[in-house]
Amino acid sequence: MIDYCQIQTSQGMIRGTIHNYSTLKKDRIIVLLLHGYLSSNRIGPNRLYYRLANAIVDTLNITVARFDCHGMGESDGDLINITFNDFIQSYQSIINYYLKECKNTKFLLIGHCIGANIVPKLTSLYPSNIFGAVLISPTLTDEHSLSKFFSIGEQSHLEKKGHTVRKGINVDSSFFLGQNLADNVISNISSLSCHWYLIIGSEDQFFNYFEAKNKLPSSHIIEIENADHNYLGLSERALLIEICIDCLSKLLKKYNI
Repeated sequence: MIDYCQIQTSQGMIRGTIHNYSTLKKDRIIVLLLHGYLSSNRIGPNRLYYRLANAIVDTLNITVARFDCHGMGESDGDLINITFNDFIQSYQSIINYYLKECKNTKFLLIGHCIGANIVPKLTSLYPSNIFGAVLISPTLTDEHSLSKFFSIGEQSHLEKKGHTVRKGINVDSSFFLGQNLADNVISNISSLSCHWYLIIGSEDQFFNYFEAKNKLPSSHIIEIENADHNYLGLSERALLIEICIDCLSKLLKKYNI
């Protein structure tokens, strides 16, 4: 069962999709999917988040929520005015909405790309409500990744003006620079207070995870051979979904939920 949800915020209406909502009333557990940036939304690249949500429901029988952040998908707002902190506020609004219904609601977070970068901030804001996270291919900005995304001119605009245009899409520098520089993201992940797993693809075309593998505990890292950033290969995508479900299952057992 899939239901549609609208949440009114100070920035406008956020719109999303809830899988298996009836189970929430019983166990008060939500898996919240945090989507990426640029052309991403709650559907995901090649419907990745939709497929993942359905698989989680079918296997674990818990509630899964997918929302478009402000300026993305069906939610209000124009991406030209949206910053990384606006994405954070979108997810705060979603979490607050369900906590208003029941303050004992517990969350498991799955973040992909820039969504993975938001996880540490949310866990610091809701330490008693978020008990586990799966981070998939986070954004780790360095010279290598900037050159993969932007031309030299676009990089200059991003750094000097705070924004640029990439393939017709306005890009705000806050999604790539500042707190989303590789060292800062790795530091934020290492300081996570909840139990977490990091999933990366060996053939990620945008980000280099070498430093992350060296600086983070190997027991928390799962690498999928031949997987690109968006897990577009059929076998790699199937394995990603299988691993995500296994990680969630371990987190549920760890906390006796």
